[in-house]
Amino acid sequence: IDLNAHTNNARYIHYATECLTCDEMCEMSVADVMITFNHETYAGEILDIYMVDTETDGLVDASGKPIVRSSIIEGKVGDQQVFCAKLMFVERR
Repeated sequence: IDLNAHTNNARYIHYATECLTCDEMCEMSVADVMITFNHETYAGEILDIYMVDTETDGLVDASGKPIVRSSIIEGKVGDQQVFCAKLMFVERR
């Protein structure tokens, strides 16, 4: 919570990565994150998180490693979209 009683924007990245299991996080590294913040949230509000995986055919990261997973994660309070993030992952080596 920041000084305006809003959830700090950095927390939304944390919420997005919590959609993954511990095993998945151990097997993959985040290669890229894109996030759009659309609406603030306040203490006590319930944030619903939705996730869908997207195609990775032929995608590579900046170093040329193949993307092994690409996920869109959306956070909503009621019908209001709070954030939408796209996370892309490479194998951890």
